[in-house]
Amino acid sequence: MSLRKVRGFTLIELLTVIAIIALLAAILFPVFGQAKERTRQATCMSNLHKLYVGATQYFLDNGKWPEMLFAPAQDVYRLPVTTQTDYTKNPPNPINVVDMASVRRGFLYKTYIKDVEVFHCPNAIDRDRKKVVVGYLPGSSPWSNLLGGTAPTFGTGPFTFSSIRPSYDSVPVPFYAYDSYDVSSFMLNTGKQAKDSSGNPVYEVHYTVNWNAAQARGIDTRQDFSNQFMYGRSLNAEKTILTWCNYHVTSGQSEKCPTILASGTAKVYDWKQLQSKGWGLLN
Repeated sequence: MSLRKVRGFTLIELLTVIAIIALLAAILFPVFGQAKERTRQATCMSNLHKLYVGATQYFLDNGKWPEMLFAPAQDVYRLPVTTQTDYTKNPPNPINVVDMASVRRGFLYKTYIKDVEVFHCPNAIDRDRKKVVVGYLPGSSPWSNLLGGTAPTFGTGPFTFSSIRPSYDSVPVPFYAYDSYDVSSFMLNTGKQAKDSSGNPVYEVHYTVNWNAAQARGIDTRQDFSNQFMYGRSLNAEKTILTWCNYHVTSGQSEKCPTILASGTAKVYDWKQLQSKGWGLLN
């Protein structure tokens, strides 16, 4: 009885199989990544639509648009955080800040939107609901030059909270980093998120009722852009951007930013367009 000789794989055959596997992985992994990004983008677009519904209902109830979508970061006394801390240091937060979900005096939260997750993009890098940051105005907004590139305070900039007392005037407006639609990632011209000298991410204001700073610049408001929420019912809803999200570019490797208009229309715009024109994109 003769034994059959079993033939093994040659080195060339093994290398060929490995090369085929590597090629398939190179093709399939980006596809899987794109599918996940489309899912995250769909979640973000759903959040944006809910914010539009909530902001519209707020306007109908109050006769004006909300000063913020969520609220300034609050302390244990349910007041805006007043500690003039250097938010870029580690840890950056005043020790008495409350969890974002515990905020009581919000604008859309909790009267119009009860789930704090609606304010959070799944691509956002921050998961700490107590982290406090400051937001800077985009370079496309005249406020950026007026403020000299510094963060707006309660007394300087586009925010005019009617219930905030004068003692807050020099306090930088504190945002929750978990709040992805009042502030988003501050993008560089490369599409990457800007970092400070300590390597901490920098944030950009993406919702405001007054982005063109007409009054601060001495411009007759009758000649001002109508796509601003400060003009109430007179605003041009189809040209007014409610907010947009940069995280799909800085974290999701996308070229598009989900955006919601005051008309309720949700669109995605090329990040370079939003980078250069911001709220004035549709003028």
